[in-house]
Amino acid sequence: MKPCRTMGALLCAALFTLSVQNADAGAWSQPRGHLYAKLSGISYSSDEIFDAMGKRAAMGIDEDRFDANQTFLYLEYGLFDRLTLVAKTSAGRLVAENYLVEMTTRGIGDADLGLKYQLVDKPLVLASSISLKLPTGYHEEYDPALGTGEIDLEFRLLAARSLYPLPLYVGAETGYRLRGGLFSNQIPYLFEAGASPHQRLFIKGYVDGVETLSKKRENAGLVGLAQVSEGDLTKMGLNAAFKIAGSLWIDLLWERTVTGENVGAGSSVGVGLAYAYAKD
Repeated sequence: MKPCRTMGALLCAALFTLSVQNADAGAWSQPRGHLYAKLSGISYSSDEIFDAMGKRAAMGIDEDRFDANQTFLYLEYGLFDRLTLVAKTSAGRLVAENYLVEMTTRGIGDADLGLKYQLVDKPLVLASSISLKLPTGYHEEYDPALGTGEIDLEFRLLAARSLYPLPLYVGAETGYRLRGGLFSNQIPYLFEAGASPHQRLFIKGYVDGVETLSKKRENAGLVGLAQVSEGDLTKMGLNAAFKIAGSLWIDLLWERTVTGENVGAGSSVGVGLAYAYAKD
């Protein structure tokens, strides 16, 4: 692990978590042999942070800002009717700058590999998941960094309820993230509500966040693309998907960090293509 150097700890704290970590299928598993894949391009920008007191403030005194343009790949594959393989990774360009200096990192981000098991399918859908974050793109000389350089292990419990015959559903997730190295463990959480008002349209809104348990001061300047080092955050977002043809969908995203500590106060916009393969 390495601290950010040139730009200072406030700019370091502006790195962010993107919604790619949210499982698109929620608590529902993929049937055996079925595949869901989404390739997304997401842009994030911020010149403000939520400081250690949770107050919105300028990122720095030298017109500091942080920008990222990334591509995310998310996959779900049904190994068995209740057991789903989940994988995700990213690549892109990160830029930390002010009027004195600009630092750019290009490369591959962390990779996540996990399993989701559907415990109950009605009336309430319940599932458990386990995932491992691997620092595939980390290098100690990268600044901004493409991860923390540590392996994380995460457990989650997912719940969802269809409101059929209304074309609506609600869902929630929580869990525990065991973080490698000196980083503090975390409690992630997610609440979402979605609707399918037409067979070619899906929309959802969500609240996504993480609570860091001890916030060790010695890690205040350590950062990563996949997770802010020692801070809390809560994001709100909107997601819409439109069916183009067959099993191909176009996916639109807007997301904003609304509260937090030691985290960037920026927004993300994205567009993606999603494909759902159903085995005969």
